[in-house]
Amino acid sequence: MDVHTRGGSFGAGGYGGGIFDGSEMGFGGLGAAPRFEQAAAGVQGLGAFTWCSKAQPCSSADPNVIQLQKDLNVALRAHGFKLLTVDGKLGAGTCGAISWTGTLSQDDPFFSSPGAAVMTSQGLVDSSGAPVCKSFTYPTPVGSTKPFVPPSTFRQGLPWMEVTDQTGKVQGDINNDLTQHGYDPVQVTGMLDAPTCGAMQTAKNEWGMDYLTAYGANCQKFTPPHRHVTPGPVAPPPHADVTTPTPVTTRKSGVSTAWVVGGLAVAAGVAGLFAVSKKKRF
Repeated sequence: MDVHTRGGSFGAGGYGGGIFDGSEMGFGGLGAAPRFEQAAAGVQGLGAFTWCSKAQPCSSADPNVIQLQKDLNVALRAHGFKLLTVDGKLGAGTCGAISWTGTLSQDDPFFSSPGAAVMTSQGLVDSSGAPVCKSFTYPTPVGSTKPFVPPSTFRQGLPWMEVTDQTGKVQGDINNDLTQHGYDPVQVTGMLDAPTCGAMQTAKNEWGMDYLTAYGANCQKFTPPHRHVTPGPVAPPPHADVTTPTPVTTRKSGVSTAWVVGGLAVAAGVAGLFAVSKKKRF
């Protein structure tokens, strides 16, 4: 099966076996098939799902997603994969399992399940025509620690440490996946560098998203990405007792007051720039 990714999501032919077509509007014939559309019409309150992730948490559960997750688990168990958490939230794991179903034969029992009925453009594409799924974690086989990696023959080895527009676009896509999975993004340098290769390696080993094979053939070094840490509240400084200052004798000093004030101003400026950079980054 020849499938590949475009922009970290479903591309032409479908990343994972044809769930989405090239327009990202259909679902590889799945959504267009009358039996699925008719079944979906009878699902109570069916509409676009809500994306849930560490970067975009959501609190409420969708009963249609619960049904989908239950039926996906039946299929996953039958094919030797670990099960999803049935929480009614459409996240990377559920989206990865949805994509994985594209590798199944069309006569697989899953496609006759109630859960499959919600896998249409009514549920998985929003009002703008964009996929609701923003990233993916593919299911993990029982007895393994590595996720399923969708088969693909797509290869576009990016040049090592050379600036190209394509590399910048790939970095942007990887950053989307890093952010959705709770990692800090890499710097968009436009070059295939160690942090980018490390992010590609993490995406393949932890989520089954194979940027490494598709784009990283020329990787020479790997720096793994960092998990995002949300800063905690800053504790107020301890209360200082007010004391009467002791008079001192004025004398010449080798350090000018202007330098001290300037130094404090520079320190404050650096702290401000750091705070601004963090806002832009996170």
